[in-house]
Amino acid sequence: MFWINGLIAGLVMGFLSGLLGIGGGTVIVPALFYIFSLTMKEAIGTSLFIMLFASLSGLLIHRQKGQVNLKLGLILGIAGMAGAQLGGFSTIVISDLWLKRLFGILLLFCASQMLIKREGNRKSLSPSSQSSPAMPHISAGVLYGAPYSSHQHPSRGVKPPEIGGGVSFNIPKSIGIGLGAGYLSGLLGLGGAFVMIPAMFIILQVPMKIAIGTSLLAIFLKAISASGYYLWKKEVAIFLGLVIAATSIIGAQFGARATTRLSADRLRKLFVWFLVAIGILMLVK
Repeated sequence: MFWINGLIAGLVMGFLSGLLGIGGGTVIVPALFYIFSLTMKEAIGTSLFIMLFASLSGLLIHRQKGQVNLKLGLILGIAGMAGAQLGGFSTIVISDLWLKRLFGILLLFCASQMLIKREGNRKSLSPSSQSSPAMPHISAGVLYGAPYSSHQHPSRGVKPPEIGGGVSFNIPKSIGIGLGAGYLSGLLGLGGAFVMIPAMFIILQVPMKIAIGTSLLAIFLKAISASGYYLWKKEVAIFLGLVIAATSIIGAQFGARATTRLSADRLRKLFVWFLVAIGILMLVK
């Protein structure tokens, strides 16, 4: 039964990772803590170890669909690697109970921010207003992950944008977001997508689907840094992690492909209510 639970947990975590751009920590940390009876710190370390495989699998699919901005993902990821080390060291002075409470509080906070900043109010992201001065550099095709066509505006000599739409963004703000998300990764075993996706969407004004794909690149880089710290502390259930990771790769493939069947607004709403449910669980149980 132990290994069956591991296989099921991996499939669910991987699917959500590919679908919503989460590294899986929001699913796997509670599962490892409640179902597999690991300590909170062991659950965090094992989650980060698993995250390496799940995030990479989902990233490859999103990359193929042109939904990853490499420059932004590298900035977030490298800054996050530094933050992850600081977060890992912080667990030395924080108890398991407070780690669990912080986990729930942060998920609910980010969900509330996503609800407040409704996508419906951002008319500049609709195809009918793609020429709006607010975001003139993003085309309708980029918003929805559609591939660039060389036939678009041929007379203007427009060059194909980089994968990820060539989205403009503020570098100092991106570094700050990466550091913050990285710190929370090392502290709570989360990929940081629950911080990065709302931050990219609200602060950097990156379209939802590109934010999801780009977050997976940053998550992968941060997981390398943070999981290495927990492996050094021997707070990783390696064999259980490998079982869950193996099935999460399969689940991530299905999750990433499912994004093409859901609108950006529906993805946002699904992401928000998922955060609410997990956040409440961690606070009340």
